[in-house]
Amino acid sequence: MSGYPRLFRSSESPEARGRGEAGRATTHTRSPSQGEHARVPTAVVYCEANFGSLDGKTANGLVRHSERYEVVSVIDSERAGLDAGMVLDC
Repeated sequence: MSGYPRLFRSSESPEARGRGEAGRATTHTRSPSQGEHARVPTAVVYCEANFGSLDGKTANGLVRHSERYEVVSVIDSERAGLDAGMVLDC
């Protein structure tokens, strides 16, 4: 495994949402409890029908190079079940 997150299928069709939402990151952080160190925020990248293409360049960059977020998932129904690193390396 390449260390990249797996891709998941979106529950809505691309036609219902339209385009232009590539690379939107949703973050979740939790406050460290006593004795814990602060954690890097996690992100789920939504890039319907554009991940791995030029139109998905923000999402592609987040998955490859983000130091601010730990990307735990990518949502793109056209690439569901694939390894995100393999999609980007093709």
